[in-house]
Amino acid sequence: MAFYRPGGLSDYSDEEFSDEEDYTISRNNNGDFNGSNQKDTELNEIQDQQFRVLNACMTGDIAIIDEYINDGNDVNEFLFSGWSMLLYASSSVLPEVIEHLLKLGADPNLHKDGYTPLMAVCDSTKGTTEQTLKCIEILLNANANPDAVSKDLQTPLMLACKSKEPEVITFLLNHAKNIEMCDKDGRTAVFYAVCANKPEVLKILMKAKASVALVDRRNLTLRDIAVTKNYDEIKQILDFEDDEIDNYCSVTKIVDWKDAITNITNPDSECVDPDIANILYSLNLEKYRQSFKGMSVKKFLQLTENDLIELGMDIQYHRKQFMNGLFKFHSSKWKFSNTVRVIKKSSEVSLFDGVISLGSVARQLNVIGSCFCYMRNNFFEGTNKMILTNKELCLKELKETELKLTLIKKDFEQILEFVEKFEKKNRGNPPAAYIGPNEFKNKTSWTILFTASIVTGIFITKTFFVKKLID
Repeated sequence: MAFYRPGGLSDYSDEEFSDEEDYTISRNNNGDFNGSNQKDTELNEIQDQQFRVLNACMTGDIAIIDEYINDGNDVNEFLFSGWSMLLYASSSVLPEVIEHLLKLGADPNLHKDGYTPLMAVCDSTKGTTEQTLKCIEILLNANANPDAVSKDLQTPLMLACKSKEPEVITFLLNHAKNIEMCDKDGRTAVFYAVCANKPEVLKILMKAKASVALVDRRNLTLRDIAVTKNYDEIKQILDFEDDEIDNYCSVTKIVDWKDAITNITNPDSECVDPDIANILYSLNLEKYRQSFKGMSVKKFLQLTENDLIELGMDIQYHRKQFMNGLFKFHSSKWKFSNTVRVIKKSSEVSLFDGVISLGSVARQLNVIGSCFCYMRNNFFEGTNKMILTNKELCLKELKETELKLTLIKKDFEQILEFVEKFEKKNRGNPPAAYIGPNEFKNKTSWTILFTASIVTGIFITKTFFVKKLID
């Protein structure tokens, strides 16, 4: 029989044991001595009965609970383990049992070292979100204290921020009065959310005006913890002001090789491209991140003021700031290091290096294509009359751009050569015992087709579009 009791406690104290009380020694049939204590026997029976009802509170057996209470036991007594019946039911997140115990007279604020039934629900990893919300609602309706503090100075909200869903946090915030309560380590609820890597919970707490500028007993800030644990999304959220947190959205992450190459996969409709996020940050317009979710960099770099109005950028000053930043981006000179050859003939290149190089060049082409479209839309009027003040400078810049496009073309030719060699090297013959469709013949790599298409596009751009601009 397994017994549950708090650590360090025995089944009975020294005061309960007496050498002179109900203790007898007798000899059994084999001649050995047996000791018996009537008090030990009674204690074991009580513990067996309490273990039975304890297990019933954790499994939802209401019949056993009623039987225990009908035998004259108090619903608010602490069992031999140190917890009450309501604490066990709450820790198991069983709303029916909690409600039944409350009807039997259970005290919703009866605690063990400050650890209340509401804390047990918020601290538990059992049950669904719906069950958790139901348990919290039942306890609060029974006047459970939402701001109770344990011996470690923890509150129900702190415990919920570690493991519960955002819906639970939102519900608790409607009842908790002090969200800035600190535990013994000087940490508030937002620290618990950050340590548990709960970005959605952190956003809810920031909307509720929870401070993110606090320092704990170890002199650590929220950002320190996020950086140490490499919680990138938490770090991004902490960059937002409380009144801007509604506009936060996560940045697309590169988790697959296809994500490194522009236009192979569709943008995530719930995330913003990292290049767009960087540009918005440099323009101090991060609050508009939400407006650019799922947008490609190519489209972003060609936006007009009317497009910004449709996207919800209502403040004229912000639109002007955006358009000025876009003009500076397109008119700034390219660094030679951005267009220099990415693959050297003398170097050994792996497939991984080839994919990364291909992705880098594809991004450069995307930006160059956007620059040409931006020039067409903004530097020419409907009559094709140039409105530039320095035509000679423009022609010079276009010729330099043409030269850089030629360098990029050579990069692609090297990548294409590399892919062809890799394809030949890794194209194996079918095993002798192979039975199935002949997939080994005429096998063409998608990378070759993709690269060839881009090189063709560069050629067309170089020979047609640029010359059209110069003419």
